Amino acid sequence: MWRKLLNPFMIWLLRSPLHFFVSKRTMLIYVKGRKSGKVYTTPVDYGRNNDEVYAITSMKYAWWKNLRGGDDVDLLIQGKRLTGEAQVTDDSQIVLDTLRKMYPNRTGIERIAPGSIALHINVPVVLLEPQ
Repeated sequence: MWRKLLNPFMIWLLRSPLHFFVSKRTMLIYVKGRKSGKVYTTPVDYGRNNDEVYAITSMKYAWWKNLRGGDDVDLLIQGKRLTGEAQVTDDSQIVLDTLRKMYPNRTGIERIAPGSIALHINVPVVLLEPQ
């Protein structure tokens, strides 16, 4: 229920000039449906390191399934549109490692890992500005 209210607001905010309130931790990912061709726009928390952008989502959401086997995605990070190649995995160790990179000071992340999907997106480093 909360996603139906919060996601449209976050999408609007991240596309607006006011994105700086949330865009250091939250990005928009644009994923094209394999069968429908429809583009799904989803706000997700992210982290990045040079040419790698990474994120976590829940298995219960469907949009990430379009990325199985890898695919190109568009991202909106800090007001800049980027394109990269995404890979998804449910490997528990990779999910846990990704959570630790995203939230290095948070305790209890081991409880989040089961039922989560890790996304790793390779973005050409020339498109990313230094943090």
